[in-house]
Amino acid sequence: MRESVPGPADNLPTPMEAALLRNIAEFYQNPSLTVQISQCRVVLREYSGCGFFTTLTTPANCPLIIAPKGYYGGSDVEATELSHNAGSCLFTKDGRLDFLEVFAYVDGDPAEVTDFVIKPMEADATPLL
Repeated sequence: MRESVPGPADNLPTPMEAALLRNIAEFYQNPSLTVQISQCRVVLREYSGCGFFTTLTTPANCPLIIAPKGYYGGSDVEATELSHNAGSCLFTKDGRLDFLEVFAYVDGDPAEVTDFVIKPMEADATPLL
């Protein structure tokens, strides 16, 4: 697995990460989750060849996410480079954002995608853990 530690100028989410995080915030309507997503920064990206993990951090003064779950299902990513789209999910730990995972369902690497469409989340998408 290849890793990338962003410098201070590059520690904002990429356009794909930001779009996925915004969709999660809008879908779940958790005020603390929304605040943390709006203020998060990237600490580390790990590339697997069929997706990536983006480790996130938030300022200490952000409200804790009070929810029984530590997992939020995310939107699918549609792109010509992906044979069957990609999925996403957001993990939290101890009331704070932990990491965003984006993964190809079959072929392709979402980390290589530049032109994409974020598909709307289904009404039955709920936190699983």
